[in-house]
Amino acid sequence: MKKTISLFMILVAMSATANAQFFVEGNLRMSYNAGQSLFYTQLGETPSNIFFKVSPLVGYQLNEKIAVGAKASFVKIKENRTVLDPDTRNEVKVERREPEWSVAIFSRHKLFGLKKISFLVEGSVYDSELKRIDKSTSSSVYKFNETVSTIGVSLFPLVTYELAGKWSIIASGDFFRLDLSSVTTKNMDTGFHDKRNHFGFTGQSTLFKHLLGIRIGVIYHFKKSSK
Repeated sequence: MKKTISLFMILVAMSATANAQFFVEGNLRMSYNAGQSLFYTQLGETPSNIFFKVSPLVGYQLNEKIAVGAKASFVKIKENRTVLDPDTRNEVKVERREPEWSVAIFSRHKLFGLKKISFLVEGSVYDSELKRIDKSTSSSVYKFNETVSTIGVSLFPLVTYELAGKWSIIASGDFFRLDLSSVTTKNMDTGFHDKRNHFGFTGQSTLFKHLLGIRIGVIYHFKKSSK
């Protein structure tokens, strides 16, 4: 959390002193759902859940082709559901939370452009942490805490479309990812503790396989670069 606060302070300071080469970017997602579980699709109860994500970014345009910068992401997921206690067979309220944060530094390279549309590729080095926390009023219902800490590099395509003034729309999706993860699991009932390290690679051969992972955001340029 200290890292995220520090990065936010840097982003604000960079924006406050921005000149013509700076740009800011971000996307926001919020949803509330009652009736479909985010975590337990096999259960028949009607849960309620909240999803919130904000992703700020500050970049600096080195020249017409290359930009560098820093970005962050904050995710909050909370779900309440009702299950049967295996001992008493009474209904028990269970809450699951999945807070997540990530910070990264990145570099973008413009491949080519067609009028208002530009095609770019972005590479980044990132650090992230995801927690899964269960709470229940019953000692018979399984509860656990899990922390997934990840450092790695990623490479993915970007498409931007220029709007009127200094605004643009940007679309992106993960294409290649190489990471090193550390997963810590705790059983809050028995005190069991487990930690595992994982080295992973993710790739997509076609964009169509990743349509559900495409992210849409907006960019504000303090001054549009000349064509």
